[in-house]
Order: sequence, then structure tokens, then C-alpha cells
Amino acid sequence: MVRDLVLKCLLLLFLAAVLPANENAIRRRFEYKHSFKGPHLIQEDLTVPFWTLLGDTVAGDDQIRLVPSIRDKKGLAQSHYPFPHQNWEVEVHIRVEGRGKVGADGLAIWYTSAPPELGSVFGSNNHWTGLGVLLDSFDNDSKLDNPLISVVYNDGTMEFQHGNDGINQYSGSCRFDFRNKPYPVRIKLTYYQEVLTVSYTSGNLPGDDFVTCTTVENIVIPPNYYFGVSAATGGLADDHDVLKFLTWSISDKNMTEESEGLQEDQRQELMDDYEKNLEDYNRMQDEYKSENPDSYQEQRSPEDLYGGAATQELRSVFEIQSAIKKEIRNLAEVVGHMLNQQNNLYEKLDNANIGATADGQPPAGADDNAKKYHIDNVLNMQRETYDQVKGMRETLGRFEQIMNNMAVQLQQRPKIEGGSNTGTQNSYEVVQQQQAVNEKLHRIQNDLTVMMQRQPPTPKLVCPEPEMPNCISIGVFVAVAVVQVIILIIYHSTRTSREDAAKKFF
Repeated sequence: MVRDLVLKCLLLLFLAAVLPANENAIRRRFEYKHSFKGPHLIQEDLTVPFWTLLGDTVAGDDQIRLVPSIRDKKGLAQSHYPFPHQNWEVEVHIRVEGRGKVGADGLAIWYTSAPPELGSVFGSNNHWTGLGVLLDSFDNDSKLDNPLISVVYNDGTMEFQHGNDGINQYSGSCRFDFRNKPYPVRIKLTYYQEVLTVSYTSGNLPGDDFVTCTTVENIVIPPNYYFGVSAATGGLADDHDVLKFLTWSISDKNMTEESEGLQEDQRQELMDDYEKNLEDYNRMQDEYKSENPDSYQEQRSPEDLYGGAATQELRSVFEIQSAIKKEIRNLAEVVGHMLNQQNNLYEKLDNANIGATADGQPPAGADDNAKKYHIDNVLNMQRETYDQVKGMRETLGRFEQIMNNMAVQLQQRPKIEGGSNTGTQNSYEVVQQQQAVNEKLHRIQNDLTVMMQRQPPTPKLVCPEPEMPNCISIGVFVAVAVVQVIILIIYHSTRTSREDAAKKFF
């Protein structure tokens, strides 16, 4: 018992000392000259940097379609330069989609002594020298052993037996259905210390773990071979797309001084090339600026240059929302100003009514011209207020119509994009952003509806009451009439007495 316990403790100590050292002993470096990935995959001349496309292969902005879903097609993508490192790792993101339950023919990943060429083995040439990892989707021998991932190493003399799916030529294989997955399938090839490990992901989740397919030991693959990927269709056809081809070199951290010096020289050489290219670029930019001062534009930021279509669309929607928000704020200020004017108008009318006399007559001696001018101003203010409210209602109606159209377009856009390209899918983040934009638009629409409901009612134009004429009272009229009668009687009696006196004198 004691002896077994001591042996177990020694074994645990040994593993604790060895395993961390092995984990930290591997160094991985990304090799961009032997890789490609989107977005902005192709250049202006429709070529992929460091890669050559042959056959029916077509490159897009974010993927390479080796063959479309058309019968009897073949396509190939091969690297320009040989891979100089002994140990390496490759991760290939693929998508194979078709309408039927059975597809054809399949896809292959190559690492050969010469650049692959078009041929009969999944779009590449037969009698190759090197490694081929074949993803066969059609069961040629009718043994129900497909779809299949297999490893075939050829020394250049063996002819691949396509009729029986090369069943006797495999170094290792596993069954895996890689067709019609919701997410891209990732295939990883790791070659380290003469051991090749092939693993894959299920494609059911965006970040699922790798599952080991097969491991081939004691396989000698020299350096300075060429990477490539090919595909072909037959009587049945699938879309064979490669989204990413990522390559890393693997080395031991405990390298010799010579290897360290070699890598340092390579690093220094790359830095010198970078500095030289940067100087040439700045010089050419200055020359162009001096020769074309009017047409020269300052260089934009990388976010502006490389923002995708979805980013530009969201930016335009945000700008439209900002403009709508600004217009709504201005309309709210106009409405508040009109409400203040109406309140002042009502106060003036109330003061005018209070200033009237108790019997409903205005005070005598008022200036008729001044009152008429005041009434005209009141009527003009009411007409202007009515016109402003009417214009505001029309503007709000136009804003509501524009927002409804924007919401319909944003809701229909994912459907249009999804139906026009069966080989691609909208990312989950873009869909979430579009849903958030739709919610904001609906919220602004509701605010506008509430604002239109809260608008003040249209002022009703009422003609002012006619002014009562200034008349004297009945008592004054009677008194004046009595005075006039008395004056007439006195005048008449005086005149009569004078005439009688004159007659007596003569």
C-alpha cells in the first residue's frame, strides 16, 4: 500500500513538472503569405494576395467559392510560395451547401511538393507528391460510408482510386457530415514532430470545440511544399466555399542560437522592407499633394475606409435619427412660442372685456382708429398662428410617413439579403443592431403621435362685436328741449313787446 502511494506521488510530481514545460515549449506564428480571410479579400483586379485561382473558382469580398452548385465543375486555389517551416498548423473554414440530401463531389486540402493543378481528384491533379486531406460527400462505392474525412499521403506514384473512394489508400479517416450546417465548419490540420492530427468542429454553434478525427504518426512531410484547396462537382452539385485559410508555423521555444539568429534576421528584414515601403508611400503622397492641391483629400481613418455595408447603413440611419430629433426639438420650440402668443392674446382680450362699462358700453371718448388697428392686429396674429399650426401638422405627417417607410425598408432588408445569396448568412450582431434601430424608430413614431395629439386646437376666428354709438341720455335730451322752448318763448315775448312799444310811439 505504502509503495503504491509513493509511486503515485512520484508520478504526479513528474507530470506536474513535465506538462507545463511541454505546453510552454511550443511557439506559433501566423504566416500571412500562406493565408487568406475576409472581409476585403480581393483586390481591385479581382485577385487574392499570395494566391492563384484556377478553374471555376470565383473570389468574393469575404470568401472564395471554389465551385458553384452546377454540375461537372472544378476549382482550385493554390499558394504562390512554398512553406519553409518543418512544423505547421492550418485551420480552414468551409461551407458546403446544397438543396438535396446527398451532395457531390467534395473538397480537398493539399500540401504538395509542387503547386496543385486542375485534375480529377476533387478538382486537383492525380499522382501528387505530398499530403491530401479529402472531404468526400458522395458515396461512390455504395457502402454508406460517406460523407467522410480521410488522409491520403502519396509519393507521386500512386493513383487515387476514385471509384471506390480510395478506401484502401487512407492513412486515417472518420465519418462526418459537413454539409448544410448553420455555421461554417472548421477543419484543423496540425503537423508537429512527424505526427499529423486532423480535427473538426460540428458547425452547429459559432464557437464549438474541435473534435479529433484521426491522428497519423510517423509521417514524414518535408518543408518547402505548397498549400492549396480544391473542390469539384459531378452529377450532383453543391456550393463549396472557403471563408478562411489560416496558417501558422510551429517551433520549439528552446531553439538554438543559430535558429534564433535566423528568425531575428527575418524579422529585421521585414522591418526594413516595411520602413522602406512606408517612406515610398509618404513620398508619393507628398508628390501627389504638391501636384494636385485641389483634388487632394486627407486620408480617412481605417474605420471609415473599412466599415462594411452594414456599418455604413447603421451610420446613415443614426444620422437620419439625429436630424429627426433636431427637427422635433425645433418644432417643440415653435409650438411653445405659439402657445405663449395665444396666451398673451387671450389675456389682451380679457382685459378689453373687463374695461367695458357696466351696461356693456365701452367708455366714451375712445379712439375709434386705434381700436380698429388693434382688432386688425389681433386678427392677423390669429391667422398667422393658424397657418403655423397647419404647417407644423403637415411637417409632422411627412416625418411620420418617412419613418414608416424607413421601418418597412429595414424590416424587409434582411429578407432581401437572405434570399439573394444562399451561400451567405447575416451575422447575429447586424440583426441585433437592425432590431435596435427598428425599436428606436417605433419609439420616435410614438413620441410624434403623442405630440400631435397634444397640439393646441385650431383657433376659431370670431368677428369682434360692433361698437355701440355714443348717445346722450333721455334726461339730458328733455332738459335741452325744455331750455330751447323757454328760450323761444322769452324771445317771442320780448319781440312782441318791442313791436307794441314801437306802434305806440308812432
